[in-house]
Order: sequence, then C-alpha cells, then structure tokens
Amino acid sequence: STGSSGINAEYGECNNYECPKGPNGEICSGDGFCECGTCNCNVTRWGVPKQNVAVTGSACDCVISQSECIADGSSEVCSGNGECVCGQCQCGPKHRGKYCEICDLCGPLKCQTHIDCVLCRTLRMDANNGESCARFCSGIEDVEEKYRTIPDLEETVLRNSSSQFINCGENNDNETNCVVRFYIAINNNTDSQFESQKLDYAVLIDATVWCDDKSNAAWIVMAIISALLFPCMFGLVLWKLYTSYLDEREYLKFKELSEMSKWTANESPIFHSATTNYINPIYQRMNSVKRNSSIRRNFSLRSKRNEPAPKIDE
Repeated sequence: STGSSGINAEYGECNNYECPKGPNGEICSGDGFCECGTCNCNVTRWGVPKQNVAVTGSACDCVISQSECIADGSSEVCSGNGECVCGQCQCGPKHRGKYCEICDLCGPLKCQTHIDCVLCRTLRMDANNGESCARFCSGIEDVEEKYRTIPDLEETVLRNSSSQFINCGENNDNETNCVVRFYIAINNNTDSQFESQKLDYAVLIDATVWCDDKSNAAWIVMAIISALLFPCMFGLVLWKLYTSYLDEREYLKFKELSEMSKWTANESPIFHSATTNYINPIYQRMNSVKRNSSIRRNFSLRSKRNEPAPKIDE
C-alpha cells in the first residue's frame, strides 16, 4: 500500500523517491511512475496508465520512436549504417555522423582515394616539368574545383567548426621526401568553402609543405664524423713528429760518438766483455815463495852435481 508520505509496501521497506533520475534531473525523467525504487514507464508520473508508451529504460529516458534516427529526405534508419538506440544512431566502425551518413573509408570521402593525386599536384608537378597528374587523379571528378590549397589550414578548420571535416593527417612522399597535410570538407550547405553547391566535398590542402633534405643530413653526418676524427688524426701526427725528432736526436748523438771513438776493425765501441780480471797479490806472493823453494832444492841438487845455481827472486 502507498500512503501520503510516499512509503510503499506493507512494512514500509521501500519508497517512491529513490528511483533513477533522467538527464533533466527529475525522477524517472518526469515521464514515468516511481514504484518502490523502479521506474514504470507505462504510466504517468501520477500513476495513470498511458495510451501510447513513447519511452523506456531504467529512468524512462530512452525514446522508443526511431524518427529521430532518420535523416530528412531518407527512409532508412541511420542511413542503413547503424542502429537507433534511444533516439540516437550508433554507427558501425566505418561510418560516423548524426545519421551515420559519413564514411571515412569508402567512396570519394576516403583519404586513400586522394593521397596520390594530392602528392602529385603539390610536390611532383614542377619536378615532372609540367607532366599531367591525370593518371594519379583518375576516377576523381572536378579535380580543379575540388582541390584547393589553403594557407593556415588548421585555422581555417577551426574557424569552420560547424562544418564536417575528415582529417587525412600527414602523408609522406617517398620521391621528394616531403610531407603534405590535407582535409576533406563535406558540403553541408553552410560552409563558405563551397562556392558551388553542386560539389558534395572539397579537398583542402595545406600550403605549408615539410621536406627533409637528405643532402643536408649527409653533410651533418660528415661534419660530426670529421669533428670526431680530426682531433685524433691531429694528435697522431703530433706524436709521430715528436717520436721522429727523438729518434733523429739519438741517431746524431750516436753518430757523433762514433766519429770521436777510435778502435780496431775487430773491436766495437759499444761492446763490453762479460768477464772482469782481478790480480790477487796474496796469491801471487804464495806462488813466488813456492817457486823460490823449488829453486833452492834444485840448487842443492846442482851443487852436488857441480852445476851453476839459478837466480833466486827477491
């Protein structure tokens, strides 16, 4: 049972004030009846049954009708590229927009379709001496009208925030080693970029092109290598000159000593014998005593034989 205080159930275990609130801040979005913590979208906020139920969801905030998901002049829900959930289109992975009418990866609105043509018209036309870019732009109608070079492209996109743009990002050209940015602008009948309403889109190319000069890079690398090698080579040259000077000085000194020295053909001024001779005076005196003793014995023998005596050392 429900009392005037809003307390529900027999024992008052729930009430009618704790139901989910909708985006407008009202209980059950003001389009349903709160009953014991749950929104009943089949009745009004006063508990009167509805003849036509138009909303659903936990807070009665989800529109059942799919009319909000159908674009003007179309009969398909979400352009056939998505599902209508609570009056809003939920698009597939390839599409976007309010009605899923924009496809970034298909048809003329695909960035890949325009890359070769943009690079040719922006970078290669002068390099090819005026060669036509027709083979790169084949399949694209009204190229001269749709392709536009825009100074300050980012500012242009920001100024037209109400328009729809597809950012194709930075695209590198391997031949020139340059990077080009461009957008695809979709004609929504309000964009001042479209002088002719017959065009359904335009390709806006950034006038600023970034190029990486490989020759400059090579010179930079060579300069770095030279800066590292030159001090080493200079140091080696100085070391070689210094050692050559020392060798030359030693040679001249040797040559001068050689001219001042005198020796026989069998001698060398730089040769030194490995042995040294010393005279022991004691050993020499002992030999003299022994020799005199031997002479005296011989003298006695000679006197017996009447032979002249030898001279005795003093």
